[in-house]
Amino acid sequence: DKMVLGQHFVSDSNGKEYGIKRGEGRKPISDEVLDLYAESIIAAIKAGIPDVIAHPDLFMQARDEFGEIEKQITAAICDCAIKHGIPLEINFGKIASKVDSGMSIEDIKKMTPYPSPEFWKFVAKNYGKAVTVIFGKDAHFPDQLSTERDYEIAKAIMGEETLEQLHIVTSYRELEEARNITF
Repeated sequence: DKMVLGQHFVSDSNGKEYGIKRGEGRKPISDEVLDLYAESIIAAIKAGIPDVIAHPDLFMQARDEFGEIEKQITAAICDCAIKHGIPLEINFGKIASKVDSGMSIEDIKKMTPYPSPEFWKFVAKNYGKAVTVIFGKDAHFPDQLSTERDYEIAKAIMGEETLEQLHIVTSYRELEEARNITF
């Protein structure tokens, strides 16, 4: 059995839950919630729970900019993922839902909260091929599986140079070799 971790909420020490999404009035999540997000992912990796971290850049949908704390969170997640051999996923889910909408790539780019270009540029620049990356569809409907434009749009959002700097795994065999596991 394989486990994909997609962290969408966190709990504080009092058990209060926080969604990794903007609050009322489009208010961003706090630095404290962002810390809990990273701590939750890191704790799960250290406990040996996930085989893949889905959309590690999800938090950017709930932040206003990719500043110092976002860089620290990204670095902590990447350091732990590399140490434990856990791939990070570039998630096409928010792209797939818009591919057949007739919208231009520029409009899709503006309306897509992740993949986050800033997150992945930071990962590419600071970790490059050290971090294993996979593509994921996060399809909620069968017709989202057949779209061929996802990669083209992701490339437009993130930049071809960023994608070229990452170690993107494109086959089960390569993933098995990178992680020394069997799917």
